[in-house]
Amino acid sequence: MTVLPARITRAQCADLAVPGGVLPVAPALAPIFLDLATRYHETVEPLQWPGCWGWADRNIGKTTKPSKHWAGQAIDLCAPQHPQGVPALRTFSRAEITAIGAILARYDGIIEWGGTWDLPDTDGMHYQLRDGVTLEQVLAVASRFGGQPPAPVPAPAPPAPAGPGWTGPDLTGAGPSLRGQAAGQPQGPQSNGPRVARLQEFLRSEYSLYAKHLVLDGWYGPQTAGVLDEFARRSGIPESDGLNIGPKLAAALHRAGLERGLSAARAGVLGHVTRGARR
Repeated sequence: MTVLPARITRAQCADLAVPGGVLPVAPALAPIFLDLATRYHETVEPLQWPGCWGWADRNIGKTTKPSKHWAGQAIDLCAPQHPQGVPALRTFSRAEITAIGAILARYDGIIEWGGTWDLPDTDGMHYQLRDGVTLEQVLAVASRFGGQPPAPVPAPAPPAPAGPGWTGPDLTGAGPSLRGQAAGQPQGPQSNGPRVARLQEFLRSEYSLYAKHLVLDGWYGPQTAGVLDEFARRSGIPESDGLNIGPKLAAALHRAGLERGLSAARAGVLGHVTRGARR
């Protein structure tokens, strides 16, 4: 029996093209998570972007234990609508919970839903491989959904150049999400594009007290990170460093009105999304 690794790199992930965006996951789990995300979109609620995540290089809370996200063994769906620590019946209807149960029944019990965990760990956005499941078990289930991970999804075509190094439509030039630079990576001009410019316009318009001098240049540099850090501090997210727009900061931006009008699915932000103790 083969034990799956507790950590993989972003380059080792398979990128799942799901409605509205891309989810990076462990290749062996790709057919399962692709089926899960697609059926969720079709039978539970439309996937919300930003607000869906896969691989992330982080530990569980403040521990030194790697999160299942770091192994590519977990995905979060519609995170701002289903904050960690909020009972599932407060953010899902009974019909939606029944639909989630029907989806999970397809995977022989190897995938668990955080919405069934006890408080305070309840995590309605979160789906992960159960502890102790082997690679052989994963492949046996995955074989029913194609068995082979999808081919890597190419990065979106960049917009019309607005300067040297213009990288793409999101904060990193790699996809449609609001996720910024990974924690620990240096800031720099590699992160730029129209979504950065949109974020800068929003911050300067809505928070002129501390963002009135923010340059609207579409580059995710130290100045933008500093304004986001101040926004996070005032939103009660003291651990934020402005470098990475993860679930909590994305939820706070949605509450403040960023892109709220893009779709009905993005409008129902219930609060800050916290990182669960079991993730």
